[in-house]
Amino acid sequence: MSTVRDYATATLLTNGKVLIAGGYNGSTFLSSTDIYNPATNTFSKGPTMSAVRLLPTATLLLSGKVLIAGGQSSGGVTSSTDIYDPATNSFKKGPNMGVARRAATATLLPAGKVLVAGGNTIGTDIYDPATDSFSKGPSTTTARLYGTATLLPNGKVLIAGGRNGNTYLSGSDIYDPAGNSFSKGPDMNTRRELQNATLVNGQVLITGGFNGAAVLSSEVYDPASNNFSNVRAMSTARSWATATLLTNGLVLVVGGTDNGKSFFSSAELFDSSTDNWGKNVGISTARAAATATLLKNGRVLIAGGTDGNSVFSNSDLCRP
Repeated sequence: MSTVRDYATATLLTNGKVLIAGGYNGSTFLSSTDIYNPATNTFSKGPTMSAVRLLPTATLLLSGKVLIAGGQSSGGVTSSTDIYDPATNSFKKGPNMGVARRAATATLLPAGKVLVAGGNTIGTDIYDPATDSFSKGPSTTTARLYGTATLLPNGKVLIAGGRNGNTYLSGSDIYDPAGNSFSKGPDMNTRRELQNATLVNGQVLITGGFNGAAVLSSEVYDPASNNFSNVRAMSTARSWATATLLTNGLVLVVGGTDNGKSFFSSAELFDSSTDNWGKNVGISTARAAATATLLKNGRVLIAGGTDGNSVFSNSDLCRP
């Protein structure tokens, strides 16, 4: 990439390119972006956002534009947003959210609106691209920093785990867009933040995370039974890893760290049909807080990240 960065966002655009935005270069929060072109296997420098952003959210809208919201900015946590238009390869400043957020979640709902939840608040914001505006959404049952949000096949959203103050969470909330309301969901078997959540065969695979130590276990949420159940654990406890559903139905988990002491270049593959993990070849660089994007050609682009000493601009291409 044009610069080193971790804690950035990565969004697959409708044209097949990848927009990587914001993050941190080891000393400064970033407003810069990079655009990856799989046709040439190259990065080019993209346009600059209106604000520096660490741990923002990025959502591909139905229009093909990208909403980038919140994050840690130069003046603290921000409520500002930017909207990227791939047709003009430019940003315009978007409307402000009602609440400043970082490390929140953002979910594209079936009707095209975006539910932004979490950070240090129980409140939510809902973005409507038809009016280019935010409205105040319903409250979750608790504030969640570093939780996950997953759109379920029934159109509801599962928001799970995270941290509230110094408390690691096992609970979940379920958002129903039909009633624009939250209900309390079931508890996970393990408290965790910084986990990965991957929709696999209509169920949500939760892997790794952190709860004072890196988490080894994995579990699955079943919408039919509205319950979490443990599945086979990974071979390595990891937080700040990436998890990607491959075109063959396997889930690729890459990199991560165990409480910042060790950083991993290893990868693991989960097969939901056998409830089994298999070791895969490692990536070129041990990295946590990287981005992972499934490309239209079935490969996975893993970019940036850190090994605790250095922040990276390099990338790996996984070829399943």
